[in-house]
Amino acid sequence: MYKRRPERWQVDFLVLDFVSMHLSFFLAYRIRQGSGLPYADPFYRNVAIMLSLLYLTTVWLTRNHQDIFQRGYGLEFLACARHVTYIAGLLFMYLFLTQNSAEDSRAVLLLMWGIQICLTYLFRVVCKTAVKKKLASGTGGHSLILLTTGKRAEQMVRSLKGHRHGTWRLTGVAILDGDWRDERIHGIPVISSRDNILEWIRRNWVDEVFLDTPVNHRETSEIAERCLEMGITVHQNLAGMNLKPHYQSVEHLAGYTVLSVNDIRMEVIRQPVLKRILDICGGLAGCMIAAAAAVCVGPFIYLRSPGPIFFRQTRVGKNGKVFEIYKFRSMYLDAEERKSELMEQNEMSGLMFKLENDPRIIKGIGRFIRRTSIDELPQFWNVLKGDMSLVGTRPPTVDEWEQYQPRHRKRLAVKPGMTGMWQVSGRSDITDFEEVVNLDIKYILNWSFYLDVKILLKTVFIVLRRSGAA
Repeated sequence: MYKRRPERWQVDFLVLDFVSMHLSFFLAYRIRQGSGLPYADPFYRNVAIMLSLLYLTTVWLTRNHQDIFQRGYGLEFLACARHVTYIAGLLFMYLFLTQNSAEDSRAVLLLMWGIQICLTYLFRVVCKTAVKKKLASGTGGHSLILLTTGKRAEQMVRSLKGHRHGTWRLTGVAILDGDWRDERIHGIPVISSRDNILEWIRRNWVDEVFLDTPVNHRETSEIAERCLEMGITVHQNLAGMNLKPHYQSVEHLAGYTVLSVNDIRMEVIRQPVLKRILDICGGLAGCMIAAAAAVCVGPFIYLRSPGPIFFRQTRVGKNGKVFEIYKFRSMYLDAEERKSELMEQNEMSGLMFKLENDPRIIKGIGRFIRRTSIDELPQFWNVLKGDMSLVGTRPPTVDEWEQYQPRHRKRLAVKPGMTGMWQVSGRSDITDFEEVVNLDIKYILNWSFYLDVKILLKTVFIVLRRSGAA
């Protein structure tokens, strides 16, 4: 059964709340004791462990983050106070029942309670502001397009715009019984007509499609099938589409009952949350390593090829969302201009470019950082931002993306990754792009958190052996 994955932002709030809890615990201890670390004291170390367990239990039972974007400042403060008080109350109950208390513990825990409410509220407000700013700029959330008829277009657009919850944005409308292109409906552009909607979807950022059409209509069923082939989630208003077996569920979207269909199996909460937590932890650690590497290799890059030590390039991410990828610059400044001259020597058969002895690579330091994969360390910032994941599929360049066929697009039904199935399957030996696509789709259809861990371990082994580097 298809289930909507928890948003990346929900996982970020979970991590922020966890950090604020332990930061409050540390500050309360230092205020009361004056010095030292609470985790060095056996009693307080046990309290810290119990706090973590009670936090996970409280989150699971109360679902405090579920409607976080719908709450104003006042309601958010009350939600934070309730969330923190549940944890503190359960902790006091645990200490009372086990008769495991210390002379100063009550003062520390009461201080922690007050500090944690303030820090949790502050972190949430700052994070919500950042998310909303990103949504307003058109770079955040899920991109949803509406397929409907001219008669129902205004009503549907008005309804969908009025039910925005901060996790998806209505980015366009396609009118299936007329040509309304270049018009706008309540500020939303009409992007296409029935004849070219699939081509428009193939070339643009689309996460989800909302079909407001007669159920089992032949043409719209065909559109739905093609969208599923491209890895896009389809919502049919008034469930009842006659599609081939896919992962399906009946749910609510903007007040409408819809049949949500996807070609990708998704677990409800546990494994996607673990994946995002792994990305955050890995991203933080990787950014620190990248900063240290910049100090070491940056001067050598500049001396061999004066210019910026970081390379930024526009890549295409999940479902066509464009973002900027970061790397240590391993090529001369005119590398992009010279690429067209080298296309005849491309060692990949298809829509990727690879050249083993690429003359654009900076002599010495460029080849070294590529051979050791140091050039990819700045991508940990992309992981931390949420543009990429530690494990996923390779993000294509814009010119590669524009040549994709519908079946190729499905490889971007998940976030792109720093490593993936292709990289650990002997990437130096695989030169057929279709084989890369098959590996990516195999990863998507069989994804699990444990598969990600397995790929990460294989990647570390390959990097240490310095084998398979492009």
